[in-house]
This record gives sequence, structure tokens and C-alpha cells, in this order.
Amino acid sequence: ALAALPPQLRDLQPDQLARRLRRPAKGTAGGDAANAIETIALTAEQESARARISSESGPFLLFGSTGSGKTEVYLRCVQEALEADPTAQALVMVPEINLTPQLEERFTSRFAPRFGSQAVVSLHSGMTNPQRLKSWLAAHSGVARIVLGTRMAVFASLPGLKIIVVDEEHDPSYKQQEGARYSARDLAIWRGREQGAKVLLGSATPSLETWHASRPPTAEDPEGGRYVRLAMPSRIGAGALARVRRVDMNQQPRRAIFSAPLLAAITERVARGEQSMVLLNRRGYAPVLHCADCGWKSDCPHCSAHQVFHKADRTLRCHHCGYTVRVPRACPTCGSPDIHSMGRGTEQLEEQLGDLLSEVLRPDRTPARIARIDADTTKAKGSL
Repeated sequence: ALAALPPQLRDLQPDQLARRLRRPAKGTAGGDAANAIETIALTAEQESARARISSESGPFLLFGSTGSGKTEVYLRCVQEALEADPTAQALVMVPEINLTPQLEERFTSRFAPRFGSQAVVSLHSGMTNPQRLKSWLAAHSGVARIVLGTRMAVFASLPGLKIIVVDEEHDPSYKQQEGARYSARDLAIWRGREQGAKVLLGSATPSLETWHASRPPTAEDPEGGRYVRLAMPSRIGAGALARVRRVDMNQQPRRAIFSAPLLAAITERVARGEQSMVLLNRRGYAPVLHCADCGWKSDCPHCSAHQVFHKADRTLRCHHCGYTVRVPRACPTCGSPDIHSMGRGTEQLEEQLGDLLSEVLRPDRTPARIARIDADTTKAKGSL
């Protein structure tokens, strides 16, 4: 909970904190009540889900396929809550920091004309301390009507909380694994019950816990689960799900990172001036260094994880506790210089892809530009 409280407030004495919180937050909650919120027509599935959320207490699981319009249902439910009560507030949670800018832009464009430019704020660990203080105080004072944030936002001070939205509720990022361990999704359910706020969980692939908790009543189980499951299986418009092709890497050359079909597809897109995205859930150059002579591995001396090899600065870093050392010239155990990297990370993918596409040109005869996006390249503010 302390992580959500701005650092400027953590060390204050109770009387000092009380005085600081009585000070009015900067900005104004006002907009122009005469400005009608522009909305779009809902599909039959969206309208059915909205109507049930409006008339029932929940908690709700909005089980909608990709492209079914879950975000529009979130927007409409938040709108109803704010219009019904001039002091109402909403909390909208997403699993990753990188998802907040686009969501904030969408919520701001929808609600700022009616409720004011300060009505929507973000709250996450990627903000500076002054930014976090401003957002926290705006939420605490009621100036902010909508708070968008990651798991830490579940601890935000929202005295007028009426609705909580947890988008992609299945995402493991909602679980805090270090320090005070908690599940922000489960805390959202608890907080909704404590403050009388409706809770809406959204996912195209719900967690097993939520799926079980939202099971419909049957003859064998007449009560069903604790949650209300609202299905939205249809995609909006003529869009179709992407075609998925699985490639058996056991049939590819042993040390190949990219399969032949994948490399051919990327090459074709580059030659046409299009873009491609390659995803890998491991940053760094390689997950571990290994000694071929004695079997030594770059284990972290402070925890049970491996130290990841980062080639850019020749370091071994533990991504759990942060312990960092320079890459040794020889094996620390036997002195052998025969130490090699095992596995691959985003740095290695960037390097290999650059080599493989070095002769491929775009339609304007320029070489392909490869950008790596991970926690190492997006640390600086605005780098993304």
C-alpha cells in the first residue's frame, strides 16, 4: 500500500498528513454539464451486458472475445456511474504501464468535455514522484473522477468510488510477488464490496479462478458462482481473427532463432514497406552464462534466480533482486575461458534479426529499421 502513497506523504506525522490532505488539490473537477458525452451505438451483445451491469450488483465477468468491444462497455458503465452521482469516481485498472497512455487518451476524449480536463488521471510506478502526488491528491479530493492505473492503483484514495474495472483480469502482472504480496484483482473485488462499488472484470481468456467463480447455475449447482458472467462472443465489424501458424522448431536447423517461414514472412513485409512485431518474454542477451568445463552457471548469490547476460554493457544482472556484476573473463569456479551464453533474449533477437535482414530493402531503398522495446530501452521518460 505504501507504494501507492506518494513518497512526499509517507514520512509525514499524522497531524502533518491531515493538514496536507485538507489542502485543496490543484485543478478543478468542473467541465461543462451542458456538454453531452458523445457515444456510439452499442451492439446487441454490448447493450445486453451494459443493461445487466446497470441493473445487477455483480461482481461481473465480461467474457468478450478480442474485438468484441469490451472497452466501449467499460466507457458506458463508467459514464452511467459518473452521471448518476456528482461525487462518483471510477477506478480502471490495466496490467501494464504501456497500456495506460492509449486508454487515458480514450477516456479523456470521452469525458473531459463534460467533467473537465483534470477529471482523468493516471497512477502507476512509471510516473515521477511529483506526478504521482498530483494524481493521488486529485483522486483523494474528488477532483479526479476517473483513475487509470496498474496494480498499485487499487490502493488509491477514492472516497466516491462507485465502479471498478479490471481489464485483462487474467494477467499475472496484477499479482505483486515481492515485498507485500497481493493480487490487485482480488483486492478490487474486496474493495468493491467494502465501498459498495460495482466491479467489472474483463477478459477474452479469463483465469480459472474467475471462470469457476462465474459459472452459471445448473441443476446440479443451482446457485452457480459468486460472479455474473456476461458473454460477448461476436467481433464487431467485418474483422476476422488473425490466422495462426505453428512451426515445429525441432524440424528447423538446430541453432536457428527464426524459422524459415517466419523469416520469409518478415522479409516479405519489409520489402512491401510494412511492419512486423516479434515478441519474446525475456529481456537481455541470454538468460544465463554457462561453463562447458565444470558446469558453472551465472546464478545470483542473493536469490534463487539466474543472472541474465546483458551484452550491451557486458553485465550479469539479476532481474529479481537487481544484483549486478561485470561479466567474468573466465569461469569463477575453474578458471576456464570457455564460458558461453545459453538461451536467448530480446538483445540477441535484435542482433540476429539485424544480420538476417541486412540485405533487405524497403520500397524507398532504405534498410529495415529494427527497434527493440523492453524495460532496458524504455526506462527514460518519453522513450517509448
